[in-house]
Amino acid sequence: MMTDMQKEYSKAHGKRIKAWANYDKSLSSGDKATIEKAKTAYDKANQHYHDVLTKCYADK
Repeated sequence: MMTDMQKEYSKAHGKRIKAWANYDKSLSSGDKATIEKAKTAYDKANQHYHDVLTKCYADK
């Protein structure tokens, strides 16, 4: 059984991976607005992932 913190970490990690995949796809589109939107979404997901990771280690 996973703890709440493990679930939160897993969810944040999954969102980060999906955001990276979307950003990677957007690069091939060549549309600057699409790329910037995808990069912003990735940056936000990445920051959330690192916040969760920090919280995981701070709680120990």
